[in-house]
Amino acid sequence: MKKTKLSKEARRIAQSTSRYVEVQACPGSGKTTAATARVAHLLRANRAAEVLVLSHSNTTVDNFKARLRDLGLGDHAGITVLTCHACALRTAGGGISVPTGLEREAYDKMLRQGTKAVKKDGSDSVQADHLIVDEYQDCSALQLKFIVQLARHVQSVVVLGDRQQVLYGFAGVAYTPLESLIKDVTTLPLSTSFRLTRQTADLAQALSRPMGGGIITTETTGKMPRYRRSADSTAMAKRVAASIRKLVDTEVSPSSIAVLGRNRSTVRPVALALRSAEVPSTLLGAGDQLGERLLELIRVVEAVEQHLPDPSVATGSGAGVRERRARYRDLLGLALEDVIAEDDPTRAFSSTKWKAFVSETAKVAATQSRHLETRYMGCVRAYLRLRGGVRADKELRNYLNAWQPMCRAFGSAAELHARAVQDVAGDAVTVTTIHQAKGMEWDYVFVVGVTDGVLPDSRSKSKAQLDEERRILYVAVTRARQRVYLHQAPIWGRHARQTFTKESRFMTGKNVRAVLQK
Repeated sequence: MKKTKLSKEARRIAQSTSRYVEVQACPGSGKTTAATARVAHLLRANRAAEVLVLSHSNTTVDNFKARLRDLGLGDHAGITVLTCHACALRTAGGGISVPTGLEREAYDKMLRQGTKAVKKDGSDSVQADHLIVDEYQDCSALQLKFIVQLARHVQSVVVLGDRQQVLYGFAGVAYTPLESLIKDVTTLPLSTSFRLTRQTADLAQALSRPMGGGIITTETTGKMPRYRRSADSTAMAKRVAASIRKLVDTEVSPSSIAVLGRNRSTVRPVALALRSAEVPSTLLGAGDQLGERLLELIRVVEAVEQHLPDPSVATGSGAGVRERRARYRDLLGLALEDVIAEDDPTRAFSSTKWKAFVSETAKVAATQSRHLETRYMGCVRAYLRLRGGVRADKELRNYLNAWQPMCRAFGSAAELHARAVQDVAGDAVTVTTIHQAKGMEWDYVFVVGVTDGVLPDSRSKSKAQLDEERRILYVAVTRARQRVYLHQAPIWGRHARQTFTKESRFMTGKNVRAVLQK
């Protein structure tokens, strides 16, 4: 087990003896570092301890697992890392039907049933001594109810979040302090950002001040944020591409640069301009991204490995087998949850295709092959059929098949996933939405479309909605390690059928202007 150098605040969190701890963190302060250090501390104190870690999405779960591997804890039997939905499903014992289309109601049902199971069975259903919740600010009301029930049956709870990074108000998420749900909560800070320069932190503070944002302490200084206005969106895209071209020409790695916008239609012109400028870029979230499909497939392989050790699930019969099959089907749905959220479920998965996919991957698991290559290729065939057929997308089929030899170097899907993440990222400029950039960081960040009607969105009318739009810009700005660039231009809004021309109201405030004019 490797030791990590920790700040005083992080060490206090890792070694806390309080039963309930709520950590309020600023951007780049090392929430995940503190959380993984907490795991390591608990296991050093008691090698037999069972630690349950919950996080918001498959992506954040994968990131947490990667950080544990860096500490030499990747295969520790006492650590379980899950999304809240997956944990609730496990606690409920499975058997929750996710119908064709994988409706969101099914995921809410998982949380309700999981909460009910903990109330009924207590610590027997929790299967953990300690609970850690990462990205706590993204928890919905149902997830919070589930977490509170878990908290009553474990020895200690640590939740870590940043109330200024709540971006899912449209889904009913609002920051709820743990102390308002449980008595005797100790609140600890992570107040120093090791990511932001003083200049970027000043801009972030100015943006968050109307929402009660606090002081961000930093350890480094850098260059002032730049704010530029262009005549139109085409000129803005070309201007951003030219700036990035200059950075790359000075030997700045493309992979250390990101272009972020409120939506894909805002950033897509920049991706085209970068291509014209011969700068490699990756438009994350684009429907034709082969790398995203690979990572999605590997999550399916991981579900096969972890959740179906019993061959009878594929070939047997009876009530017990039916329940295990239902649980496995639900877990596959969770493995594909990120993509399901983006696609139209009714088009993406027909009843016949989904049932065939579940059945085929169950047979792969039932073979219990010791070789990752066998499990991977079995899942490739099932996955391609789910996506429209083995011969439907030749480019995708060839790309996934090309990873077959790589499987021979690894023993598990988790190990393959870590390698795939490195290869998929490559040395290219990341072009994506601000929501998808959450939790990530780059040296140079270009925020485009800082135009009223785009950011904030013209449909945001209430104070709560406008505060969420302000937090979106706050998250974008705080992705930058060295310098942030903000770009405004008139932009056509498809939903409003009009061109928005004014600069964002978030950029016209006195505090923000003072920072930009230094």
